[in-house]
Amino acid sequence: MSNLRVNNVNIGGTSVDGVIQQVDSQGTPNTAGNKITLKTDGTNTVDGATTFSDATTSNGSTTLNGSTTINGSTSFNGSTTFNNSTVTKFIKEHFINTASTVNASTYLGHVIQCAIPVGTITINVDNNNTEEGILTIVNTGLAGVTIQAGTGVTIYKAGDGSTGPFTLAQHGIATIMYYADAGAYVTGVGLS
Repeated sequence: MSNLRVNNVNIGGTSVDGVIQQVDSQGTPNTAGNKITLKTDGTNTVDGATTFSDATTSNGSTTLNGSTTINGSTSFNGSTTFNNSTVTKFIKEHFINTASTVNASTYLGHVIQCAIPVGTITINVDNNNTEEGILTIVNTGLAGVTIQAGTGVTIYKAGDGSTGPFTLAQHGIATIMYYADAGAYVTGVGLS
Protein backbone atom coordinates (compact mmCIF):
# COMPACT_ATOMS: atom_id res chain seq x y z
CA MET A 1 0.00 0.00 0.00
CA SER A 2 1.27 3.47 -0.84
CA ASN A 3 1.06 6.53 1.34
CA LEU A 4 1.29 10.24 0.61
CA ARG A 5 3.88 12.41 2.28
CA VAL A 6 3.38 16.18 2.47
CA ASN A 7 6.49 18.33 2.99
CA ASN A 8 6.70 22.00 3.85
CA VAL A 9 3.02 22.84 3.55
CA ASN A 10 1.69 25.49 5.92
CA ILE A 11 -2.09 25.69 6.30
CA GLY A 12 -2.84 29.18 7.51
CA GLY A 13 -0.20 31.74 8.39
CA THR A 14 2.73 32.34 6.06
CA SER A 15 2.68 30.34 2.81
CA VAL A 16 5.72 28.33 1.78
CA ASP A 17 6.53 26.08 -1.18
CA GLY A 18 5.30 22.53 -0.70
CA VAL A 19 5.63 19.05 -2.20
CA ILE A 20 3.04 16.27 -2.17
CA GLN A 21 4.66 12.97 -3.16
CA GLN A 22 3.70 9.31 -3.18
CA VAL A 23 5.80 7.19 -0.79
CA ASP A 24 5.89 3.49 0.04
CA SER A 25 5.05 1.98 3.45
CA GLN A 26 8.61 2.74 4.65
CA GLY A 27 8.32 6.41 3.64
CA THR A 28 10.60 6.10 0.59
CA PRO A 29 9.53 8.54 -2.17
CA ASN A 30 8.30 7.09 -5.45
CA THR A 31 10.93 8.26 -7.95
CA ALA A 32 8.74 7.32 -10.94
CA GLY A 33 6.71 10.49 -10.64
CA ASN A 34 3.43 11.03 -8.82
CA LYS A 35 4.66 14.24 -7.24
CA ILE A 36 2.92 17.61 -6.96
CA THR A 37 5.03 20.69 -6.30
CA LEU A 38 3.11 23.74 -5.06
CA LYS A 39 5.00 27.04 -5.10
CA THR A 40 4.06 30.36 -3.62
CA ASP A 41 4.86 32.09 -6.93
CA GLY A 42 2.08 30.07 -8.66
CA THR A 43 4.41 27.88 -10.78
CA ASN A 44 3.07 24.44 -9.89
CA THR A 45 4.26 21.11 -11.28
CA VAL A 46 2.35 17.82 -11.48
CA ASP A 47 4.38 14.70 -12.35
CA GLY A 48 2.76 11.37 -13.13
CA ALA A 49 -0.71 10.45 -14.35
CA THR A 50 -3.23 13.09 -13.33
CA THR A 51 -7.03 13.16 -13.60
CA PHE A 52 -9.16 16.24 -13.05
CA SER A 53 -12.79 15.13 -12.73
CA ASP A 54 -14.43 18.35 -11.60
CA ALA A 55 -14.22 22.00 -12.55
CA THR A 56 -10.56 23.01 -12.34
CA THR A 57 -9.03 26.47 -12.36
CA SER A 58 -5.33 27.24 -12.72
CA ASN A 59 -4.45 30.88 -12.05
CA GLY A 60 -0.70 30.46 -12.09
CA SER A 61 1.92 28.78 -14.26
CA THR A 62 1.26 25.02 -14.19
CA THR A 63 3.34 22.25 -15.76
CA LEU A 64 1.84 18.79 -16.31
CA ASN A 65 4.56 16.22 -17.04
CA GLY A 66 2.60 12.99 -17.21
CA SER A 67 -0.56 11.55 -18.75
CA THR A 68 -3.36 13.97 -17.94
CA THR A 69 -7.11 13.51 -18.24
CA ILE A 70 -9.46 16.45 -17.77
CA ASN A 71 -13.13 15.47 -17.37
CA GLY A 72 -14.63 18.72 -16.10
CA SER A 73 -14.79 22.37 -17.06
CA THR A 74 -11.24 23.75 -16.92
CA SER A 75 -9.99 27.32 -16.96
CA PHE A 76 -6.33 28.24 -17.48
CA ASN A 77 -5.64 31.83 -16.48
CA GLY A 78 -1.87 31.66 -16.33
CA SER A 79 0.99 30.29 -18.40
CA THR A 80 0.35 26.57 -18.93
CA THR A 81 2.77 24.01 -20.39
CA PHE A 82 1.90 20.40 -21.27
CA ASN A 83 4.97 18.17 -21.59
CA ASN A 84 4.85 14.76 -23.29
CA SER A 85 1.79 15.82 -25.29
CA THR A 86 0.67 18.49 -27.72
CA VAL A 87 1.19 22.08 -26.60
CA THR A 88 -2.07 24.01 -26.95
CA LYS A 89 -2.13 27.78 -27.13
CA PHE A 90 -5.41 29.14 -25.83
CA ILE A 91 -7.47 31.75 -27.65
CA LYS A 92 -7.22 35.37 -26.59
CA GLU A 93 -8.82 38.21 -28.53
CA HIS A 94 -6.97 41.40 -29.42
CA PHE A 95 -8.63 44.45 -30.92
CA ILE A 96 -6.69 46.46 -33.51
CA ASN A 97 -8.09 49.63 -35.05
CA THR A 98 -5.02 51.09 -36.74
CA ALA A 99 -2.62 49.84 -39.38
CA SER A 100 -0.46 47.38 -37.56
CA THR A 101 2.59 45.16 -37.71
CA VAL A 102 1.78 41.89 -35.98
CA ASN A 103 4.67 39.88 -34.60
CA ALA A 104 3.26 36.42 -35.22
CA SER A 105 5.06 34.67 -32.38
CA THR A 106 3.36 37.08 -29.95
CA TYR A 107 -0.14 36.37 -31.31
CA LEU A 108 -0.08 32.59 -31.91
CA GLY A 109 -3.38 31.07 -30.83
CA HIS A 110 -5.01 34.50 -30.72
CA VAL A 111 -7.90 36.05 -32.59
CA ILE A 112 -7.12 39.52 -33.91
CA GLN A 113 -10.23 41.62 -34.44
CA CYS A 114 -9.78 44.46 -36.94
CA ALA A 115 -12.03 47.48 -37.33
CA ILE A 116 -11.93 50.66 -39.38
CA PRO A 117 -9.57 52.46 -39.96
CA VAL A 118 -7.25 49.43 -40.28
CA GLY A 119 -5.67 49.40 -43.70
CA THR A 120 -2.84 46.89 -43.51
CA ILE A 121 -1.71 44.16 -41.18
CA THR A 122 1.89 43.09 -41.72
CA ILE A 123 2.72 39.63 -40.39
CA ASN A 124 6.28 39.57 -39.02
CA VAL A 125 8.23 37.03 -37.00
CA ASP A 126 10.21 38.32 -34.02
CA ASN A 127 11.80 35.02 -33.01
CA ASN A 128 11.89 31.36 -34.02
CA ASN A 129 8.72 30.34 -32.21
CA THR A 130 6.09 30.26 -34.93
CA GLU A 131 6.37 26.78 -36.47
CA GLU A 132 3.05 24.89 -36.12
CA GLY A 133 1.45 28.02 -34.66
CA ILE A 134 -1.91 29.45 -35.71
CA LEU A 135 -3.44 32.93 -35.55
CA THR A 136 -6.81 34.15 -36.80
CA ILE A 137 -7.82 37.57 -38.15
CA VAL A 138 -11.44 38.76 -38.18
CA ASN A 139 -12.48 41.91 -40.07
CA THR A 140 -15.40 43.54 -38.26
CA GLY A 141 -14.77 46.89 -39.96
CA LEU A 142 -16.46 48.61 -42.87
CA ALA A 143 -13.69 48.12 -45.44
CA GLY A 144 -11.18 45.54 -46.59
CA VAL A 145 -8.04 44.85 -44.59
CA THR A 146 -4.77 44.08 -46.34
CA ILE A 147 -2.75 41.17 -44.96
CA GLN A 148 0.85 41.14 -46.12
CA ALA A 149 4.03 39.27 -45.22
CA GLY A 150 6.78 41.13 -43.44
CA THR A 151 10.49 40.91 -44.16
CA GLY A 152 11.70 37.32 -44.28
CA VAL A 153 8.18 35.85 -44.05
CA THR A 154 6.38 34.01 -46.86
CA ILE A 155 2.61 33.53 -46.66
CA TYR A 156 1.00 31.28 -49.28
CA LYS A 157 -2.73 31.27 -49.97
CA ALA A 158 -4.05 27.74 -49.48
CA GLY A 159 -5.29 26.20 -52.71
CA ASP A 160 -3.43 28.31 -55.27
CA GLY A 161 -0.07 29.10 -53.63
CA SER A 162 -0.23 32.84 -54.36
CA THR A 163 1.84 34.99 -52.02
CA GLY A 164 -0.28 38.13 -51.80
CA PRO A 165 -0.66 40.66 -50.37
CA PHE A 166 -4.20 39.53 -49.59
CA THR A 167 -7.40 41.44 -48.89
CA LEU A 168 -9.77 40.35 -46.15
CA ALA A 169 -13.26 41.69 -46.88
CA GLN A 170 -15.70 43.12 -44.35
CA HIS A 171 -16.98 40.30 -42.09
CA GLY A 172 -14.20 38.08 -43.45
CA ILE A 173 -12.16 35.68 -41.34
CA ALA A 174 -8.71 34.33 -42.15
CA THR A 175 -6.49 31.82 -40.38
CA ILE A 176 -2.73 31.75 -40.78
CA MET A 177 -0.93 28.46 -40.01
CA TYR A 178 2.87 28.30 -39.85
CA TYR A 179 4.51 25.19 -41.29
CA ALA A 180 7.95 26.67 -40.58
CA ASP A 181 9.27 29.57 -38.50
CA ALA A 182 8.88 32.05 -41.37
CA GLY A 183 6.68 30.12 -43.80
CA ALA A 184 2.88 30.02 -43.52
CA TYR A 185 -0.40 29.31 -45.25
CA VAL A 186 -3.50 31.51 -45.07
CA THR A 187 -7.08 30.45 -45.74
CA GLY A 188 -10.44 31.95 -45.00
CA VAL A 189 -13.78 33.37 -46.06
CA GLY A 190 -13.71 36.77 -47.75
CA LEU A 191 -10.00 36.39 -48.54
CA SER A 192 -8.77 37.39 -51.98
